Amino acid sequence: MRRFSGNLTEGYREQDMAVIEPEYNEWRDAAAAPGAVGDLSAIGLTGRLAWIATMKSLVFSVITGVPAAVASSGLILCVFTANWRIAIIATATIIGVIASFFITFVLSGWTLGLYECMFLQLTAGMAVDYIVHLAHAYNECQVSPRPPSAVH
Repeated sequence: MRRFSGNLTEGYREQDMAVIEPEYNEWRDAAAAPGAVGDLSAIGLTGRLAWIATMKSLVFSVITGVPAAVASSGLILCVFTANWRIAIIATATIIGVIASFFITFVLSGWTLGLYECMFLQLTAGMAVDYIVHLAHAYNECQVSPRPPSAVH
């Protein structure tokens, strides 16, 4: 049996998945191919595989979690404020905060890595929390004059 060795995990913690995954797939396919060079054995690819699985789950959680947080906060605002106008304005504000972060993210040329996924999720969570409290405070405010349509 012929063995190739190398540390495939070092130096890859900050690289983009577009670089890591194709290289990993190439090594995996070379090891699994029939008639590989001297019965090539794939040993030690688990570190990179764990990194790929972590990144895929982070990206999936951003893609599903952020829209779910915005939608659920809009519904909860509509129910608990009993004022659909406040709910729409607050939800649009939450979307604006998240969109401003995402636009900055894209214009900076960043790729969706570990820190970017975490920051996007944190931005969504803090925007929801802050805007929901503002909407509730506005809805409960007793100060006059307020627009008649805003009073429930």
